[in-house]
Amino acid sequence: MYLYWELALDDDEILFALRADGFTIQRWKLQEIRLSMGMTCRIDRADFDESNNRLRIAIEEAFASEQISQYGREYLYRYLRSKHIPAARNRMFAIWKQVNPVGLEERQRRAYQRRVAYINPGPNFILHADGHLKLLMVGIELYAGSDGYSRFVPWCYVGVAARHQISVLKQYLEMVDTTDTLPARLRTDRGTETPLVANAHLQLHQALNPNATIDDVF
Repeated sequence: MYLYWELALDDDEILFALRADGFTIQRWKLQEIRLSMGMTCRIDRADFDESNNRLRIAIEEAFASEQISQYGREYLYRYLRSKHIPAARNRMFAIWKQVNPVGLEERQRRAYQRRVAYINPGPNFILHADGHLKLLMVGIELYAGSDGYSRFVPWCYVGVAARHQISVLKQYLEMVDTTDTLPARLRTDRGTETPLVANAHLQLHQALNPNATIDDVF
């Protein structure tokens, strides 16, 4: 339940996490267990309208009580899953556009701001991380981090799980532990593999500065 609700992993990512911990389980068995525990990914057409109403109420309540106005599609999806509210991304985001048009407009405005110059004051200020899937056709996936100032590469993963959240999270934490450094800022794209590593980066900074926010470090 933790992997499904709290981390919002899909079946492939849950299988990867379980097998990494030594569990032997097939996909069909995982789906059977998930469904028996009420963790469904689809909604019957007869329940569609009622489900939409419940989802809208949940989003409106969260918007009124939580600091989520700047959340995009992926972060909102994972936030709702952590609250045990299942929803398809497209259906959820269509409601979110109606509830929070101003916040989404602000996000879009910031996303399309043209960067005039890239200024990096020194080493370990910004760590850029991204995947490289040009070799996916032969079963090889890469994910790496690069220091924005020196171009030094503190980690480079080569394997078959560059697009899995837990894999990327483990890579980042191993890099922090091995190099004994914590980048001031972490820069990634908005891929589905990044929410866990973004959260871990924020929590590490909050251990040093409780007032740190996601905008300060990511």
